[in-house]
Amino acid sequence: MEFLKGITVKEFFCKNDDPASLPLRRRTATLIGQSLAQIHDAGVVHGDPTTSNMLLTEIPGESNDGKLAMIDFGLGFQNASDDDKAVDLYVLERAMLSTHPNTEALFVLILETYETFSPKTAKNIVKKMEAVRARGRKRMAFG
Repeated sequence: MEFLKGITVKEFFCKNDDPASLPLRRRTATLIGQSLAQIHDAGVVHGDPTTSNMLLTEIPGESNDGKLAMIDFGLGFQNASDDDKAVDLYVLERAMLSTHPNTEALFVLILETYETFSPKTAKNIVKKMEAVRARGRKRMAFG
């Protein structure tokens, strides 16, 4: 275990929610998509991929792309199936939309980046996420 200095993505998004900060939020979204693709390609599921469990160790800016670290893998596990990875994406979507209103476009960018960095399996996982999303809607509607 090591100490990482930085700011959570949640804090970053909350502090930078004005239109002028959109390029920085978009860059952060690409870092999220890239990081999730990397851990999923390694067969690992985070289990709780919320913006509170993502740390910007380098803030994106004009002179750098930024760096992101996923933290708190307490609910994570290895040898994950595509369904498990799809649930990870769904959890992130629900967390973002409930914590950061009007971030639908950022989540779309996360998925696009995820597919770019994991071209062999991401399309199938994103398709499965649609099924997970449908199950979630059904559960909310019918208890």
